[in-house]
Amino acid sequence: MPKLLCVDAVPTYNEISLADLPIVFGRSLDADVRFDDTWTSRFHCQLELVDRRFMVRDLGSSNGTLINGDAVSEGELKHGDRLTVGISTFELSVPARLRLAEQPEEAVTV
Repeated sequence: MPKLLCVDAVPTYNEISLADLPIVFGRSLDADVRFDDTWTSRFHCQLELVDRRFMVRDLGSSNGTLINGDAVSEGELKHGDRLTVGISTFELSVPARLRLAEQPEEAVTV
C-alpha cells in the first residue's frame, strides 16, 4: 500500500496510509490529516489519485505546498518525492510491485 513517511519535523504522523484518497491536509478539524502548526493553513492541500498518478493540489495555503522543495499549485508526486506541508515533510513510498505495474509498455519495432 502506498504511504507517506514522515522525514522531517515533529512527527504528528509517522506515516500516512494512502488507501483512501482524496486526502485533505490542514489545521482544520475537518481536514482528513490534521496538523497543529501555524505554518499549515486550515485547508492546506489535497492529495488525490488521478489516472493512477498521485496529484497534489494547493488549496490556497498561506505558506505554500512544496514538492521536493519547489512551491507548486498542482503537481505530481512520484515514489521518493518529498511533500512539505507547513513544517512537516513526507516522502512518498510506493511498493515496487505497484511501481512496476504503472510502467508504460515500450513499443517494439520489428
